[in-house]
Amino acid sequence: MEAVRNNDLAVRLKGLTAYGGQLANPARWCKLTVVTWAFASACLAVTQTDADPADPENPAKNGSLEVHLATLPGFADDAAFLASVTSRVAELQQQAGEATDKVRKTGFLLAAANLILAEQLEPPSSRKFLQLDKPQLGDDALVAARALDRADALLFEAETFLRAEQKGSTDENPPPTDQAKDLSRIMDTLKAFAQALRAYLVTEADGDSSRAARRAASGLSVIVEDDDPQIAAAAAFWQACLRAMDPDPTPALDILDRAIVDLPADAPRFGFFSRLLRCRLVAARGGPAAALALLMQVEERANGWFKAEPDRASAMRSCAWIRLRILQAWHDRLDAKSQDDDRTWCKSRIDTLRNERFSNASGATLLRLNQAIPIIARPPGPNATPPEGTPPPP
Repeated sequence: MEAVRNNDLAVRLKGLTAYGGQLANPARWCKLTVVTWAFASACLAVTQTDADPADPENPAKNGSLEVHLATLPGFADDAAFLASVTSRVAELQQQAGEATDKVRKTGFLLAAANLILAEQLEPPSSRKFLQLDKPQLGDDALVAARALDRADALLFEAETFLRAEQKGSTDENPPPTDQAKDLSRIMDTLKAFAQALRAYLVTEADGDSSRAARRAASGLSVIVEDDDPQIAAAAAFWQACLRAMDPDPTPALDILDRAIVDLPADAPRFGFFSRLLRCRLVAARGGPAAALALLMQVEERANGWFKAEPDRASAMRSCAWIRLRILQAWHDRLDAKSQDDDRTWCKSRIDTLRNERFSNASGATLLRLNQAIPIIARPPGPNATPPEGTPPPP
């Protein structure tokens, strides 16, 4: 039934202005037609309730509403996942220390840095993007800063070994191999991602986060065009997230695909999160009603975008969660005296969403990125040591 409502809503929205006029005011829009609200009741219907006209609590901070990231496959919780990441990073560092040549050392160090950026930084990245305002969010920035410092140190060490290898080229020693050149490109890519994640997750000491975000977004410009579709999709997503930190959402919107375009097959999660970001930016630019309608369509398509049932359910619930946040922000912007009817409408939609989609605390999970960036640095394979007694090559 909701799918029918969503399709009907998409048709009717074609004749409406997305960012102004009647869509900008819920009280005006609800007077359009009775039929329109019949099929849009899941998100945009006006219902009369006896709700307290006072401001509702932020739904993410309300202790009665437990919303959390979906559990990663193979792990009981995030603590177990992060312990595994820490162990694997330590193992890669040990292998780097035992490697006998600079190129292999570089490979292990880059793999360790990539693991930190991709997996250790995934929980805080997903939580911040989804605006999960929980107590640990304050710690997330500190944890992210320490993880980024460690990744930067590994990247610096890898760069030192790689430069030493390249400077050692003489008539007797051949120039850098193709492997060394590939490692150099991987290192540049990881450094750009590290700068982007720092700008997104960590507040600058001078408080000028927008300047750091713009600089980091520019650093991603080259890898947005990367031949690897996962790298390109991740770079575009983080570039849009950084551009969205500016007061004007237009530059971020220019980067993002349309909300109802199919996801890229090679990077469905970055594509899905990019569509959630677009809807949120549409709301921020003055079209909360249009954003809510788009989210309903994204939620309907998510049912086909994700094949695994847990992912599908978490993705659809993530759409509902962003709708809840947009409604809350819309409600809070309305004047309590002159726009009381509109605030009551928003409050009724918030209550409906909470009851229908987030009543089961244990099952209120949201889709997560799984990896903050792709894994692009693989550890070197084992050295091919000749059997004992094998004569040297001629």
